[in-house]
Amino acid sequence: MASRAIPVSYDNKGLRCPICFSVYTVPKTLPCLHTYCQQCLHKYIMETVSKGEICVTFMCPECRKETYPHIPDTPVDKWAGYYPCNIVVLCALPPEKRTVDNMCDPCMCEGNYVRATSYCTVCSTNLCLTCEELHTKNKTTMYHDVVTIQNIFTDLKLAVKMTVGVTCSEHDDKEFAFYCKSHKIMCCSECFNKRHMECWEVLDMHNHSEMSSKDKEIRVIERLKQLKSYLDKFRNVNEELFKVTKAKLESMPDDIEEIRKKFHSLVDNERNQIAKEKYDLLTEMSSLQEENKQCQSILIAIASSLYLLEAVLKYGNPLQISTALHKIEEHLVHYDSTVRNKYSVRRIKAKLCIDDRLSSLTQSSEIDFANIDMVEEKHSHTSSKPQKDWELEGISYFDADYLDGKVPWYTCITCLPNGNIMLGDRSNCTFRLYDSSYQHIADYKLTSGPYDVCVVDGSQVAVTLPEEKKIKIMYVNRSMQLGRSMHTSLICGGIVALSRDPLLVLCGRHSNVLYWCTISMDGLEKSKTEVCPSDHYNGHLAVNYSRTLIYVSCYSPVAVFAYNLDGTLIFKYAFKALFGAAGIALDRADNLYVVGNTSHNIHQVSPDGVQIHVFSKEILKCPYAICFTGNECLLTGDTSKLVQKLKFKY
Repeated sequence: MASRAIPVSYDNKGLRCPICFSVYTVPKTLPCLHTYCQQCLHKYIMETVSKGEICVTFMCPECRKETYPHIPDTPVDKWAGYYPCNIVVLCALPPEKRTVDNMCDPCMCEGNYVRATSYCTVCSTNLCLTCEELHTKNKTTMYHDVVTIQNIFTDLKLAVKMTVGVTCSEHDDKEFAFYCKSHKIMCCSECFNKRHMECWEVLDMHNHSEMSSKDKEIRVIERLKQLKSYLDKFRNVNEELFKVTKAKLESMPDDIEEIRKKFHSLVDNERNQIAKEKYDLLTEMSSLQEENKQCQSILIAIASSLYLLEAVLKYGNPLQISTALHKIEEHLVHYDSTVRNKYSVRRIKAKLCIDDRLSSLTQSSEIDFANIDMVEEKHSHTSSKPQKDWELEGISYFDADYLDGKVPWYTCITCLPNGNIMLGDRSNCTFRLYDSSYQHIADYKLTSGPYDVCVVDGSQVAVTLPEEKKIKIMYVNRSMQLGRSMHTSLICGGIVALSRDPLLVLCGRHSNVLYWCTISMDGLEKSKTEVCPSDHYNGHLAVNYSRTLIYVSCYSPVAVFAYNLDGTLIFKYAFKALFGAAGIALDRADNLYVVGNTSHNIHQVSPDGVQIHVFSKEILKCPYAICFTGNECLLTGDTSKLVQKLKFKY
């Protein structure tokens, strides 16, 4: 029985192209599930692909994922036309806009490109008139259910099946069977046997409870709705601000000469000021228009993802749901980052001539654009005031003691992508691995004591060994084997990884001076910045979530320094209640947490260097290393076998 079409408003943002903002015309879907008008996608590909060069991929306009053509070895100007249509979107469009431009699959295998007119629901194959006739006469396929493309518009189950592809891009005849959590990729059985047999954790995609639990479905849907709601509010306020700015501009006087007759030389200065204010307001209006356009684009992309996911959850099978959930969940990282970094508080100041009386020529007025907080996440990136204060909601511990009674010194702690916890024991030259429920898994011996550790990507961590002046790379798999080593010029201390290149940032001492430097993955030092004199301590590092600021903590002299990647000092935090600055970490709102090793406290500092709160009550004695796992903070102490778990709330 045919499924009823989802009732959707014609003006629903999920039915509009993120490039042209108009209702879709021949909507084409990329492998990442982002959808664009065929003509818009064609124009984008032709503009971004370098002329005269042999190109085999392009970047998705929204998520920037590398995208291969649907049919290999075809001319660039044909790529957009050969991608499949988004049938789910077409089902919601008026009949006159339902143009399907899918190619016949059997003909494409022969190198011929013929438009499909029907679809086999058993083989999941597009067919032209000739291939349909052969399909119905073949003994093995003559009883398959073949429907015309136009009839699919009344059956959303078929529409989802045609839109959400579940076959491997390398092996077209095989469906996705596994999901590798180490590489965050879906693969077929053949890809699994070739590349992912040794990976840390691989899930069976046909196990619906593992891949797409109800909690995950609700979480992804709710997050998409929250982002959509936030951007709707942002766009509305932005439009109001544009109107206010325009009204201010129109209210400014043009007849400056009349004022000059009354105020003489004073007006000369004021005229220049007004001209500058006009220019600033015009620039602001232009900026607001461009910002609104970009906001509209990502808002449409989010609405489109939300609309498609709701359709798949309602009418798709478990494999389709798992595939769609995984791909759209990947989009959330991009959406979150874009919204957090681009769409926040704006403030305009305009000095306007609004008084005709001789007693006062000008009066300053200020336009405030109120802060809109993200729902539940409470991400606020206003530079003019500190981030919101966190409160300690609960304190607990887990025992990281050795069975043979060794005394540990846990100088570093980090959370791996799979949820496991790594503890670096400097006294015993050991890394200890715990699962997400804090159960001990294994110990790994090193050649000397580790100082710090950071996650490089889903499969590697970098460890600093100051006694050897080395950075060791360890692979995050079942055996946690050691990889290559990189020698450094510094007595190395803290280390973090930047997402691009990838690039490592290291701090450490050389000739009684504390430095931080950037190092490529092949061990080449790219830049070096002097922090302060330090004859004993190696420092700790942290980096903000947008990977634009580096934070360096110094034990003595006690201070935390914030730098741009080009080495420019942004601020220095030194407070009388902070002694022995050790480990540092950031929460999801980019607040900085600095451990006071000898003051037995934790300082919460805003992104612009303002103290928000000092946590001291019930904090572990002589705290040292710190890391965040969601809203929970893990804290180690000098020669303590216990790891403290601090639960925070707003």
